[in-house]
Amino acid sequence: MSFKGLVEMRCPGGCQPFEAEVWSFVRGDRDPDLREKIMAGEMNLLICPECNQTFYGEEPLIYYDPSMELFAFVFPASYEKEKSRWQEKMEADFANFQASLPEAQWLHDAPLLFFGIEGLQQMLVEEQGLLDEVEVIEHICVALGLSLYRSCISYARKRHIPSLLPLDGAVESMGKAERLRDRILKGLRKVLATNGQMETYRNYLAELEKNTQDKSIPPTCKKQ
Repeated sequence: MSFKGLVEMRCPGGCQPFEAEVWSFVRGDRDPDLREKIMAGEMNLLICPECNQTFYGEEPLIYYDPSMELFAFVFPASYEKEKSRWQEKMEADFANFQASLPEAQWLHDAPLLFFGIEGLQQMLVEEQGLLDEVEVIEHICVALGLSLYRSCISYARKRHIPSLLPLDGAVESMGKAERLRDRILKGLRKVLATNGQMETYRNYLAELEKNTQDKSIPPTCKKQ
């Protein structure tokens, strides 16, 4: 569930303070309409009733989407001058949040920190573009008889690589990492031969083909 509340706001133009509703906690997986508002640049965007100037409410926001292994703190841009202070607060608040959850629901990566909503907005827009590519990949894999290899989303996010990869052969017979890497390469080549427009997958294939000495693969997620 997402949360919002009434907060006293001050217009950058120096007008009289006014009360406005702002969101403080957003569950991206349960409230896709709010996720859309962030991507559209409309989250906590206010209009001064005195001068009609638009501005973002200077209030912290937490964005949580366990389905995407994502927990982010968004502080006002003006807070960045005390970055170390807010980094410490973020870590403490995140530890308290984790403690309130069953261990099976813990996020094992550190939360993301943004100063200003624009950083989160850009990241979500980029991830939506990748999700659109993933949907195409799933359809192509079904048509070609390929399996899907699901890697850790947070790992993929850090490295700007896809978290869902086409796999030549059955998932049940994944085998050693080196063999699995070869099967991912074959899967990528087959998919991109069918549809070469998917930039993230093209870039990842080029990276794998270039780094021939690196036999590592993205860690698998718990559910394949």
